[in-house]
Amino acid sequence: MYAAISWAWDLGLYASVCVLACGLWWVIGRCQDRVRARGAIPVTRESSETREIPETCESHRIGVPAVSMWRLPRALPLAWILYLAGLAIFTLLPLPADPAAACAAIIHRDNYAPFGSLLAVANQLHAGETLRAALYALSILLNIVLFVPLGFLAEATWRIRRELISVPPPSGRFVRVVPVRRVLVWVAIGCALSCLIELTQYTGLFGVVSCTYRVVDIDDVITNTLGTYLGVRLLPGLVRRSRFVRG
Repeated sequence: MYAAISWAWDLGLYASVCVLACGLWWVIGRCQDRVRARGAIPVTRESSETREIPETCESHRIGVPAVSMWRLPRALPLAWILYLAGLAIFTLLPLPADPAAACAAIIHRDNYAPFGSLLAVANQLHAGETLRAALYALSILLNIVLFVPLGFLAEATWRIRRELISVPPPSGRFVRVVPVRRVLVWVAIGCALSCLIELTQYTGLFGVVSCTYRVVDIDDVITNTLGTYLGVRLLPGLVRRSRFVRG
């Protein structure tokens, strides 16, 4: 019950952050459109009545931001903000309202054995606890999904900064598009970030809470690292098919 309430709290907070961030991004886009409209280079043309009528070399709809505001590469800062905010919310929050009472009531189920989570799911299935096993398996899957955007955004940021964002050939293999050395760098960063999150949870947000208020699990590091790898490998296909990457 407490876990369900915590998830609902996290989702509500993240939805609020998304609405606020996207609203501010829309306002920024509107302001930029107005600046472009004012700074458009005027040109002249002669009408049939030989009058010179000034025009601008480009037209803008001031009331509606450019569609490209919501696409990469222009929307890259927004994507990073939304992702990092979600990562912090879903891994560190909510904090216990009464830390002393929460610490006294916590039953620690920390896992330091690699792939112990998979063994726990298998044991639950063997014991007939199907629902509990399904929820546990879902949490493992979500840990993978949580870090997929990290790999995607890291590689996309690299390509955009190096002006390499392009549509890969349909038959191109991922290993040819993303060099193995760079894949290893992003995977190492994902692993390090996951370890930092687990350390933060273990230390109670570095002393803010007087105990380990979240479950520390070595399998979280493994699944998070796998998610980062998948994000890097999936980037070429997403670039080729997504309408939110170019424009």
